[in-house]
Amino acid sequence: MTQENVEIVRRAFELWVEGDLVGMAELFQPEIVVIPPSGWPEGEPVEGIEGWVRQAERLREAWEEVAAEFDEIRAVGDERVFARIRYVTRSEAGMAFDTPMALAMFLRDGRIARAEYYWDAEEALAAVGRSE
Repeated sequence: MTQENVEIVRRAFELWVEGDLVGMAELFQPEIVVIPPSGWPEGEPVEGIEGWVRQAERLREAWEEVAAEFDEIRAVGDERVFARIRYVTRSEAGMAFDTPMALAMFLRDGRIARAEYYWDAEEALAAVGRSE
Protein backbone atom coordinates (compact mmCIF):
# COMPACT_ATOMS: atom_id res chain seq x y z
CA MET A 1 0.00 0.00 0.00
CA THR A 2 2.99 2.34 0.33
CA GLN A 3 3.09 3.51 -3.30
CA GLU A 4 -0.69 3.81 -3.29
CA ASN A 5 -0.43 6.16 -0.31
CA VAL A 6 2.10 8.31 -2.17
CA GLU A 7 -0.35 8.55 -5.07
CA ILE A 8 -3.24 9.43 -2.73
CA VAL A 9 -1.25 12.34 -1.30
CA ARG A 10 -0.15 13.47 -4.76
CA ARG A 11 -3.72 13.24 -6.08
CA ALA A 12 -5.14 15.23 -3.15
CA PHE A 13 -2.88 18.15 -4.10
CA GLU A 14 -3.69 17.80 -7.81
CA LEU A 15 -7.42 17.96 -7.09
CA TRP A 16 -6.94 20.98 -4.83
CA VAL A 17 -4.98 22.82 -7.55
CA GLU A 18 -7.67 21.92 -10.10
CA GLY A 19 -10.32 23.29 -7.75
CA ASP A 20 -12.06 19.94 -7.31
CA LEU A 21 -12.58 20.23 -3.55
CA VAL A 22 -15.28 17.55 -3.54
CA GLY A 23 -12.88 15.06 -5.11
CA MET A 24 -10.10 16.22 -2.79
CA ALA A 25 -12.32 15.72 0.28
CA GLU A 26 -12.92 12.09 -0.69
CA LEU A 27 -9.21 11.39 -0.12
CA PHE A 28 -9.37 12.52 3.53
CA GLN A 29 -10.86 10.85 6.59
CA PRO A 30 -13.96 12.69 7.89
CA GLU A 31 -12.10 13.48 11.13
CA ILE A 32 -8.98 14.82 9.35
CA VAL A 33 -6.64 16.97 11.43
CA VAL A 34 -4.47 19.48 9.55
CA ILE A 35 -1.63 21.22 11.39
CA PRO A 36 -0.22 24.30 9.59
CA PRO A 37 3.46 25.23 9.89
CA SER A 38 4.43 27.40 12.84
CA GLY A 39 3.84 31.08 12.14
CA TRP A 40 1.28 30.43 9.37
CA PRO A 41 -1.22 33.33 9.26
CA GLU A 42 -4.14 31.02 10.04
CA GLY A 43 -2.09 29.00 12.47
CA GLU A 44 -4.70 26.99 14.32
CA PRO A 45 -5.13 23.28 13.58
CA VAL A 46 -8.13 22.44 11.42
CA GLU A 47 -10.24 19.48 12.51
CA GLY A 48 -12.88 17.72 10.42
CA ILE A 49 -13.44 17.52 6.70
CA GLU A 50 -15.81 20.50 6.49
CA GLY A 51 -13.30 22.80 8.17
CA TRP A 52 -10.49 21.48 5.98
CA VAL A 53 -12.46 21.99 2.77
CA ARG A 54 -13.29 25.58 3.82
CA GLN A 55 -9.61 26.24 4.56
CA ALA A 56 -8.49 24.65 1.28
CA GLU A 57 -11.01 26.82 -0.57
CA ARG A 58 -9.75 29.99 1.18
CA LEU A 59 -6.17 29.12 0.29
CA ARG A 60 -7.11 28.75 -3.39
CA GLU A 61 -9.33 31.83 -3.57
CA ALA A 62 -6.71 34.11 -2.01
CA TRP A 63 -4.60 33.87 -5.19
CA GLU A 64 -5.06 34.35 -8.91
CA GLU A 65 -2.85 31.31 -9.55
CA VAL A 66 -1.92 28.52 -7.18
CA ALA A 67 0.13 25.34 -7.49
CA ALA A 68 1.72 22.72 -5.28
CA GLU A 69 4.87 21.33 -6.85
CA PHE A 70 6.52 18.24 -5.37
CA ASP A 71 10.28 18.31 -4.98
CA GLU A 72 10.20 14.93 -3.23
CA ILE A 73 7.54 12.48 -2.08
CA ARG A 74 7.95 9.02 -0.59
CA ALA A 75 6.34 6.48 1.66
CA VAL A 76 7.79 5.99 5.13
CA GLY A 77 6.35 2.80 6.52
CA ASP A 78 2.92 1.52 5.61
CA GLU A 79 0.74 4.53 6.44
CA ARG A 80 3.02 7.55 6.40
CA VAL A 81 4.16 9.79 3.56
CA PHE A 82 6.88 12.44 3.63
CA ALA A 83 6.96 15.17 1.01
CA ARG A 84 8.75 18.39 0.19
CA ILE A 85 6.62 20.77 -1.81
CA ARG A 86 6.66 24.32 -3.08
CA TYR A 87 3.46 26.26 -2.62
CA VAL A 88 3.61 28.53 -5.66
CA THR A 89 1.19 31.45 -5.87
CA ARG A 90 0.61 34.64 -7.84
CA SER A 91 -1.74 37.47 -6.90
CA GLU A 92 -4.00 39.39 -9.26
CA ALA A 93 -1.47 42.23 -9.14
CA GLY A 94 1.29 39.85 -10.24
CA MET A 95 3.03 39.37 -6.88
CA ALA A 96 4.49 35.85 -6.88
CA PHE A 97 5.60 33.59 -4.04
CA ASP A 98 7.39 30.25 -4.04
CA THR A 99 7.10 28.87 -0.52
CA PRO A 100 8.91 25.62 0.32
CA MET A 101 7.28 23.34 2.90
CA ALA A 102 7.62 19.79 4.13
CA LEU A 103 4.75 17.46 4.95
CA ALA A 104 4.17 14.55 7.27
CA MET A 105 1.03 12.75 6.10
CA PHE A 106 -0.60 9.93 8.03
CA LEU A 107 -3.07 7.66 6.25
CA ARG A 108 -5.61 5.17 7.47
CA ASP A 109 -7.66 2.83 5.29
CA GLY A 110 -6.47 4.53 2.09
CA ARG A 111 -7.38 8.07 3.16
CA ILE A 112 -5.40 10.89 4.76
CA ALA A 113 -6.16 11.08 8.49
CA ARG A 114 -3.61 13.71 9.58
CA ALA A 115 -1.53 16.26 7.69
CA GLU A 116 1.28 18.15 9.38
CA TYR A 117 3.08 20.99 7.56
CA TYR A 118 6.60 22.12 8.46
CA TRP A 119 9.10 24.69 7.24
CA ASP A 120 11.96 22.26 7.95
CA ALA A 121 12.19 18.92 6.15
CA GLU A 122 14.05 17.30 9.06
CA GLU A 123 11.13 18.07 11.36
CA ALA A 124 8.70 16.48 8.93
CA LEU A 125 10.93 13.43 8.60
CA ALA A 126 11.13 13.12 12.40
CA ALA A 127 7.32 13.38 12.56
CA VAL A 128 6.92 10.38 10.25
CA GLY A 129 9.52 8.50 12.28
CA ARG A 130 12.61 8.83 10.13
CA SER A 131 15.52 11.24 10.10
CA GLU A 132 18.27 11.69 7.54
